Amino acid sequence: SGNDGIHKFNGSYSKITGIMKHTLRPSKGSDTIHCEIKSKSGSLHVEIIQKSDDTVLYDKEINGNETFDLPASGKVVISLSTDGHSGSYLFQY
Repeated sequence: SGNDGIHKFNGSYSKITGIMKHTLRPSKGSDTIHCEIKSKSGSLHVEIIQKSDDTVLYDKEINGNETFDLPASGKVVISLSTDGHSGSYLFQY
């Protein structure tokens, strides 16, 4: 649907280096971001910041696979820093 980029941020790739940023807004009534990260090789650092007050909700280097739900409110900015990373990610709010 046309709103996917507002509530969802996802991708799959092999060997990417750089920084990707995306702003997510909550679906109606949502106060949780569902996160699924698969790491095959390279490094991936994930940072999630609540936009209203710059609170850091999550800040971690990912090795392997991670699935978790993160409490949040309002808009969040997700930053992915990669170095030769292969894998995939899904953030759904």
